[in-house]
Amino acid sequence: MFAAFASALAVFLIAPYVDIGDPVRLLIAPLATFLPGGALTTGTMELAAGQMLAGASRLVLGLVQLGMLAFGILAAGTIVGVADSDYRALDQAAGLPIWIAPLGVVLFAVGNYLHFSAPPATFGWVLLAIATAYAGQAAGAVFVGATVSGFIGALAMTPVVLWIASLRNGAPSQLTFLPAFWLLVPGAAGLVGITEAVGAQSGLEDFATSLTAVMSIALGVLIGTALYRVVHHGAAEIAQFHIEMPAALTGGDDPPLWARLVPGTPRSFWGGRRSREADRPVDRRAGGGSGPSSQATET
Repeated sequence: MFAAFASALAVFLIAPYVDIGDPVRLLIAPLATFLPGGALTTGTMELAAGQMLAGASRLVLGLVQLGMLAFGILAAGTIVGVADSDYRALDQAAGLPIWIAPLGVVLFAVGNYLHFSAPPATFGWVLLAIATAYAGQAAGAVFVGATVSGFIGALAMTPVVLWIASLRNGAPSQLTFLPAFWLLVPGAAGLVGITEAVGAQSGLEDFATSLTAVMSIALGVLIGTALYRVVHHGAAEIAQFHIEMPAALTGGDDPPLWARLVPGTPRSFWGGRRSREADRPVDRRAGGGSGPSSQATET
């Protein structure tokens, strides 16, 4: 809360003299570390998986943390004398160039790689997981809308993360899942929405959109994990699939007539002399070999 208060106080004091654009959205960058989007999404996933105690605790923690950040911003605005209209986020005049988003994905991967002190061989896997999440989210924004685009991103990213973890030279799932997961969670939208809702009696739509995105990401992770397990275990069962011969075909001193008609079975009519000679016991006493009985006879 103190970090939000200090950051908002500096921004609101500078805003009248420097053209900094939207002050509420400008606060997202210094407060990005404290945004509870990951806690909210993880809590929703745990609740959906039946882990009521852990999920409820994490969900309440995320909501309280989000409220404390918004309270810090509003407290700073009250001291400076910010009007209610200044809490409303401004509409974006123009979007950024198309190459900014891929560059941001690469820089985000480098930052997580350095943060986790990961081995050099794992950077490619981290970048692959993050790029898959971003590509899925971008495709979801085009086909199903920005609100539930996180569902497509999580659905595409989760099987890739589990597949990387199953490889011999892959990377652990914790190392690749968390950066891609953080790329999807909508913590900024929730903070902007709750700040607008309390400070300017508006913004409930942004807050509801953030909660919808949280639920869609949690659902995408759960479904993606289930799909990978079904496909992985199904492929393993197909690889180990075999048909055992019936006991009547493989054993028994006197197999039935129908068993002898099947080629390749013991005492088959099609085996000829080879099968019968293989089944015939060897009499070591008949020859003059070097066996123990022959040596005893010669002695």
